[in-house]
Amino acid sequence: MPLNIRSEEVNMLAEKLAARTRLNKTAAVKLALENELRR
Repeated sequence: MPLNIRSEEVNMLAEKLAARTRLNKTAAVKLALENELRR
């Protein structure tokens, strides 16, 4: 099931992380979720 982000703030954070990591937005969100679950 696809993830639909409707929060402009969350979208902006995802874009910022994508730019920092040089990943696309989907990969950046996946990375953030994996890192959080590992904590």
